[in-house]
Amino acid sequence: MNPAPFRVLVPFNTAVLYGMERAVIESFDAVRPDIEPCFVITNTAISRGLPVVGELRRRGLECRTFSDRGDWPRIGIPRSPLEGVRMMLALWRGNQDILRASKDCHAIYLPSIAYAAFALAAMIVFRFRGRPVFHHFHDLTGQGSLRMRAFNLLITGHFHNTHAGKDAVLSDNPFLRRRRNAVASCCVQMRTSVRESAEITGSMRDSRNIVYLGRLERRKGVFLLLQAFASLAEQHPDVRLHLVGGADSAEGPELQTALCDPRLKDRVVLWGWRGDSNRILEHACIHVQPSLPGQHDESFGRSAAEAMAMGVPTVCFRSGVLPEVVGDGIAGLVCSQPDPSSLAAAMSRLLQDPHLQQRLSYQARRRWEDHFSPMQARRRWLRCLLQEEAA
Repeated sequence: MNPAPFRVLVPFNTAVLYGMERAVIESFDAVRPDIEPCFVITNTAISRGLPVVGELRRRGLECRTFSDRGDWPRIGIPRSPLEGVRMMLALWRGNQDILRASKDCHAIYLPSIAYAAFALAAMIVFRFRGRPVFHHFHDLTGQGSLRMRAFNLLITGHFHNTHAGKDAVLSDNPFLRRRRNAVASCCVQMRTSVRESAEITGSMRDSRNIVYLGRLERRKGVFLLLQAFASLAEQHPDVRLHLVGGADSAEGPELQTALCDPRLKDRVVLWGWRGDSNRILEHACIHVQPSLPGQHDESFGRSAAEAMAMGVPTVCFRSGVLPEVVGDGIAGLVCSQPDPSSLAAAMSRLLQDPHLQQRLSYQARRRWEDHFSPMQARRRWLRCLLQEEAA
């Protein structure tokens, strides 16, 4: 008879399906059946048919629900006594829901410290019973907050996406060293689509394609990328830039103004959010992730890892842990300066040197296989969740 699987409760009251959410879902999917995750999601997400719910159900991952019947207030500093009462009621109900859902689980996994407020009661019970409570740094935090210090008393171990991220977090928050810290690189699955998209093929067939994946925001370097591509387009008339992602409502008009540059006319394609971004990467020769150091320090760089899975080299800046994930001259090129000229020069170097591009393409795929593939992620996550790795 096979032993019962190790069950992990995952509070997941999120409304989006961005990089962190995909990383958590795909990583837990990779460790089954040895570890069975149980996600706790909101009824609101289900009633609205949000993509995060569809992704969980498509993979057959177990889902339990909060008792919400409408949008709960965002937890923070209340602006009025009434708002404060609503927050306290939401926290009370949320803690009851998590505690109820955790009864048959062996561990709690917090994708963000923000979820700890709803899991406080369950965390206390688990620590009293000697069961582990894990927290994953899917961002690079600065100086330790009072909330982090308080919840750290109930956490048995912290996970980090990379060694550089672990060093940065512990340097800023030395009190975290009192807990177990381990590197659990996120799983990035190589998604495949059965059907070819005529729309994508027609738009990318007769050009060399540079692809950006992510939110179209200034802090992600999109406006700087447009400046770099404007100068690059004059040198390489067969190159097109493809932007895959949604624009922030506040920056949308500014983005449209930037696209009015005559040098960008008919050379930039806006795809919006798509579930088949892998099909776009299949036709790419370069992936670019221009997140700006100091404005958006990447804690992982999922789109770079997705590009690696497709054998596409990445051009990026020294933002957060991207130098470790990409590796200058390994799976792409890391620009020395965060400016348009450095970005344009790196992209131009790849366009002008097919042998370099081919070598980086091969190395990118190998780097994904060695570090971020489901097989490698499974091995690391099993060690971390089952506490087989030394602190």
